[in-house]
Amino acid sequence: MTLRLKLNVSRTVLNLYFYKPAHDIFLTAPPKPTVTLQPSWTQIHSGETVTVRCDIQGGEGAQWTYEWRPDKLNTPPTSSEYRISRATKSDSGGYSCRGKRRSSWTEWSDITKLTVSLQPSHAGTQTFKRSNFL
Repeated sequence: MTLRLKLNVSRTVLNLYFYKPAHDIFLTAPPKPTVTLQPSWTQIHSGETVTVRCDIQGGEGAQWTYEWRPDKLNTPPTSSEYRISRATKSDSGGYSCRGKRRSSWTEWSDITKLTVSLQPSHAGTQTFKRSNFL
């Protein structure tokens, strides 16, 4: 990033120089995004659906481009949401995002972990009928 600053220079009778900014300068960093899951559970079963969302507070209404980690989520167009249908074990891991508006990127969000576990096994369970106990 290049920052140019215009200064007003004044000289005193004793040849001392004073520098004063010609304008007030305010720099604001883009807000840090947050990754959320919908539903909000960090552990789901294989076959379930989860939406991974990148939220940028104060960035509503802005034209953002999003970049995701892991890279497999960066299929064009890069949007603020990624829907995982029929989740598998390979969808387990950490998810983070950042946003770009004009030429400025936000920092990366903190990592949100998702664990996809196998469906509970029904093997070995037995259905009992009332007549079994009579």
